[in-house]
Amino acid sequence: MKTSCLGVVSRAFVATVGLLLGAAGCSADASETATAPPRASQLTPNNPPPPRPSTKEACDLCEGIWAVHGIAESETCICKANDEGHDCLDGNDCLGECLLDGDPEFHVMEAGDPPLGYYLGHCAGYDTTFGCFQRIADNIQGQLPLTSEQAGEFVCVD
Repeated sequence: MKTSCLGVVSRAFVATVGLLLGAAGCSADASETATAPPRASQLTPNNPPPPRPSTKEACDLCEGIWAVHGIAESETCICKANDEGHDCLDGNDCLGECLLDGDPEFHVMEAGDPPLGYYLGHCAGYDTTFGCFQRIADNIQGQLPLTSEQAGEFVCVD
């Protein structure tokens, strides 16, 4: 794991970066939100999830992949996310997962044993990611700084 020592970085800096990422386009505009379902954390009783496309034709409308995914026994759709590749500090910054690749750089906010900080990830290409991967969890930004193990978790999704 790479480590970048940025000295003491305030929580305000991380919050500012998060706001700038949102202003730079990490949020979907209203015309695009119908193509991919919102993250579970963005749902409310007044904003329920749209139904998942149940046919190949409907899946094509969200630029999705119609196939057998994970351990499912039948074909289903995963929709393309319109924020693919955007930077993210929190899982809630993306329509799908906020992913960490390979040997991600850990940004140190507080030196110590262990050092505390955060990762900068990128938004996944689809609303659902299968397999084993490292991600930044939802609602993590308000908990910063964290250890490297807390800031980026390994998960497997079937």
